Amino acid sequence: MYSSLAKKLSRLIFLSLILFLAACQPPEAGVWPENPEGHRLQIVTSFSLLQEWVEAVGGEEVVVRSFVGAEGDPHTYQARPGDLRMMVDAALVLGIGYEFESWLPRLHRSSETTSPLTLLAESLPEESLVDGHACDHEGHDHHHDLPDPHLWMDVRMTQKLIDRIEAELIAIRPEKAEEFAANAEAYREELTLLDRQLVSWISTVPEENRKLFTGHDVFAYFAERFGFEVIGSALGSASTETKDPGAGEIRELVQRIRDSGVQVVFPEAGSDSRAVRRIAEEADVAVAPDLYTDYLSLPDGPASTYAEMMRHNVRTIVEALGGTVPGENE
Repeated sequence: MYSSLAKKLSRLIFLSLILFLAACQPPEAGVWPENPEGHRLQIVTSFSLLQEWVEAVGGEEVVVRSFVGAEGDPHTYQARPGDLRMMVDAALVLGIGYEFESWLPRLHRSSETTSPLTLLAESLPEESLVDGHACDHEGHDHHHDLPDPHLWMDVRMTQKLIDRIEAELIAIRPEKAEEFAANAEAYREELTLLDRQLVSWISTVPEENRKLFTGHDVFAYFAERFGFEVIGSALGSASTETKDPGAGEIRELVQRIRDSGVQVVFPEAGSDSRAVRRIAEEADVAVAPDLYTDYLSLPDGPASTYAEMMRHNVRTIVEALGGTVPGENE
């Protein structure tokens, strides 16, 4: 209880400092240099994937900034003084919701901005979402009251997010509705082709091998789409904010891996990799290359766009589990 109280107090102090520093900034600190004439819609997104989707739909009509950039973890982001002014100057603030970026609603309230905040996953029908934990093992009660926010691990759910982004932009600038609709349709068509490609790759994995043990609970939609069983995760949570597992938890996870017959585990780019690797070492199983799940890589990395991220992840999983991926031009 005391550690939880200390954590909340620390965040309150930090947020107060952010507000103080933001108030001390000169007015020019809020200028968007990418939009000197102010003709383009200024949109703020919570993280790098969402920024890509808004740019795809908005095209030349938008300029988009993201609080959390490439290689940045949206779960553990710490606000900076310039964030408040950036939000005040925006036409719209977009996040995913369901506590994916738990800091965003608080930051939005603190800014006292009139810019609306839309949490896209929370605007979808809840019956279309899946639970935040995809496995249920005796003695491991992982109950989640909220849906899993990682919708983009199923490309079809990403298309639903594109629908919502399109609607949001049209609501702000209805005179550009045809342009936004055309951009959104073109991007959805790209995603349809991507999904077909991934389905083809996954089909080469023997069904008995379709088991996943990962860093944190991010593969519920992926498992539902491609017929996988999620054996568990190192953090046992949909957020990377959760502390690393203790010795007792590690023993339980190691036993779970052995009981399931899993031969390879999948770390994710970020802080949870060390926990996965430790568990893999104790379970004496292989470790696959890092997956990208919550953010894009830098431009020279393997996951600098959403499509590249999904191909990298599926290629890694397929090859680790006994499937085959055709050559690039096949």
